[in-house]
Amino acid sequence: MNPLERMGRLLSQVVDELAVSDPEFVYCIHPVSSLTVNDGWRKITFKDLATAVDRVAWWLDRQLGSKGGQQVLAYIGSNDLRYAAFVLACMKHGHANASQHLLSSTGCSILVDGSEKRQLKEVLDEIEANSDDKSFERWQMPALWEVFSPMPAEPYKFPHHYSDIEDTPAIIVHSSGTTGLPKPISLSHGFLAASDQIQSLPVPPGRQTAQLFIHYRGKMRFLHGPLFHLIGLACVIECIFYHSPFILAPDCPLTPEVLSQIMTSDSPPVWGMISPYVIEELSATETGRKSLELFASIGFGGAPLSTSVGDSVSSYCRLQTMIGSSETGYTPTLMCEDPADWGYLEWNPSFKLRMESMGDGLWELVLLRPSNRRYHGIFHTHPKLDEYRTGDLFRPHPYKKGLWRYDGRSDDIIVLSNGEKFNPTDAEKTIETHPLVESAVMFGQDRFQAALLIEPRWAKLDTHQPPQFLLNEFGDVIKKANTFLPAHGQIIDSHVALAGITDPSHTGYCRRLRPSVLLTGSTGELGSYLLHTLLRSPSVAVVHCLNRSGDAMQRQISQFESKGLVATLPWLSDPERVQFHQAALHEENLGLSARQYENLREKVDLVIHNAWAVSFNKPLAMFAPLITGLRCLLQFVEHSSRQAHLHFISSIATVAGWHDSRETVVIPESLHDDSVVMHQGYAESKFVAESLCGLAAEYRHIPIAIHRVGQLAVPSTVTAGMWNPRDWFPSLVKTSRTIGELPNSLGPVRVDWIPIVYHIVNPHPIKWMELAPFVSRECSAKLVTLEQWVGQLQQKVGVGSNDQGVNEMPAVRLLEFFTSLVRDQERVQPPLAVSNAQAKSITMRNLGPVDCRMMGIWLEQWKD
Repeated sequence: MNPLERMGRLLSQVVDELAVSDPEFVYCIHPVSSLTVNDGWRKITFKDLATAVDRVAWWLDRQLGSKGGQQVLAYIGSNDLRYAAFVLACMKHGHANASQHLLSSTGCSILVDGSEKRQLKEVLDEIEANSDDKSFERWQMPALWEVFSPMPAEPYKFPHHYSDIEDTPAIIVHSSGTTGLPKPISLSHGFLAASDQIQSLPVPPGRQTAQLFIHYRGKMRFLHGPLFHLIGLACVIECIFYHSPFILAPDCPLTPEVLSQIMTSDSPPVWGMISPYVIEELSATETGRKSLELFASIGFGGAPLSTSVGDSVSSYCRLQTMIGSSETGYTPTLMCEDPADWGYLEWNPSFKLRMESMGDGLWELVLLRPSNRRYHGIFHTHPKLDEYRTGDLFRPHPYKKGLWRYDGRSDDIIVLSNGEKFNPTDAEKTIETHPLVESAVMFGQDRFQAALLIEPRWAKLDTHQPPQFLLNEFGDVIKKANTFLPAHGQIIDSHVALAGITDPSHTGYCRRLRPSVLLTGSTGELGSYLLHTLLRSPSVAVVHCLNRSGDAMQRQISQFESKGLVATLPWLSDPERVQFHQAALHEENLGLSARQYENLREKVDLVIHNAWAVSFNKPLAMFAPLITGLRCLLQFVEHSSRQAHLHFISSIATVAGWHDSRETVVIPESLHDDSVVMHQGYAESKFVAESLCGLAAEYRHIPIAIHRVGQLAVPSTVTAGMWNPRDWFPSLVKTSRTIGELPNSLGPVRVDWIPIVYHIVNPHPIKWMELAPFVSRECSAKLVTLEQWVGQLQQKVGVGSNDQGVNEMPAVRLLEFFTSLVRDQERVQPPLAVSNAQAKSITMRNLGPVDCRMMGIWLEQWKD
């Protein structure tokens, strides 16, 4: 198609044409559930898209009724393909779609609600309640798979020509807000057509365009992020104009595990746009790196990417920086000839612009109006301008002419009182790579010396550390940040401050509103350490403990004393720090009085459900009250005034049946079917509970996190506290001392135990044979095979049936469990994935394997 023909293309008409010329071509691979990849994928063809657009256009027709003139409709909904259907339907219908909340500034009085998440619906309820516009209306958008139903829809005619509506608004988006509050930007049909026309922009001989949607035309594209954002909107539009498919990530954090599932799906993407922050998070884990390696190319923009991360990622995946904005769209560039120049841009000489010196080695990008604006979307947005100052600043490559590195915006520049200038962006970004830094900002406008304000991640700090401790902790990263600053902008120690609870700003005030936590099962083994950790955290206001017993506080004191948790012992009697409630979770109101229940419902921000009976001999039916209790807790969370989050403490037993025939390297951190559950009532009950949590998250939109915990040991650095002697491993050790034999194998079990102050499983499991000789020597027990050891145990069952026998050989109570180890010892189980936990926890990343020193402490505790 020649450029003149392409100039006349309207987006909605292209969809209709593709629905006829290539109806079965896949436009989008969409998660069946918008919140997870576990329910599989659904392919949406161009025919499906055209039908959905017609269906929504007719729906708008019925909704609008007799309303005359052009309307502005605001769509706010879940991050699914209804965005595309709605935008295109509005274009056919002749109404502008405001894809954000800018209702008053756009004259919008109709809000189309496509939300499914409870929190978003509550926000929309508030918008509706606070509207002063008596004509304000709120329409409920049909559900996703109702919009994309396979049933046919009557075509909705769109008899317009490009020349007639070139400057007519097609969609209203918001600016990025980098120069102030976000403002509405009206994008015309001509602006959209510019992104189509750009593919005919001449490229110098022997060079390649850096616009990846052109370079990888027809290849699967990856999209993660909001569809109302420039990147999301551009993907929807470009994949239509460029006849290309894309895969939409679910509306959840892009963890290494989620990306791994996407990259190993039937239709993995070839390239995609990923934000710098997400690239840095993914590249920090092995699972994330392996997934990034599968991309041919990754584009990024919107923020700087750490140089060290970029250099690392570019060694196995082509990185391409891109520049653009809501007002301008993308500015066309060329692929740098050396992949090592991933951080630089080279302008396409066919696109009219100039670089204007701003002093101090900085240059501003200025877009110039050509005789024909077909390539320049900005001059459709601002048709009366002859040039557009972007405010984007760049530095030229030190010796490669024509290469430019983005260096922030003109409003980022700090001008000191002596007239010296510098840009703090890279330094701030570097400091924010520290795991204990939430954010960093430099300031000093019109002052002689610049200063630095760091906001620590207080939630990751166990105690109120003195300021000097934290300043010393940040010393190395500040030195690294100084390498990005000129001499006059250097950060000196005396000019570094911490933002904390004395922060007078509105944000600081909000962060002083520390959460209230509800904890179940606090008097148990894990529960005691959870309560201890919560009490030590400065970010927690008060803990409400729900336990079955009426003397929970006395039992808690005993537990803390026996475990050496003396630091928080005095707080157990302080009702401003912790309150104990006798409860029965499976009963009405959780077994509390109506007044207690309502008080907790209004005050609790976070629920940690840890209470569960640990018994390997009970059948699933015996756990019914616990499952009912979880359902009641979910109901409590769903109706909580503070939109409480639920953290469910599960067990790795729910995936202990996973075996190597599933052809997977690691067991992923996600929900699974019942085929991987250990055949045991306890494990099956936890699986049912996980499934219940999954359904509540998907259909009731309750924020839930599931933590599968492995074998828990006591802290490995103290002798106070004891590993529960009724657990299987202490039982094995004590029984081995009695019978004088120790198994040289634990079957499929790995030594991936983790000290109780940590959670999940140890990321560095070791083989039992590495520890067995040490344990054998300490226990005065000879090494035998696992079969021989269990055979000895079976012979001792009769002897060990009395109280004295059980005390000396406690493993007889767990004979069925140890027998299962023999039965399953040939089964190869993949290791458990821990990339999500490591990505969130510096402790998990630095945790070492269980060693003889730890084992020695535990063995000493189990001596009579």
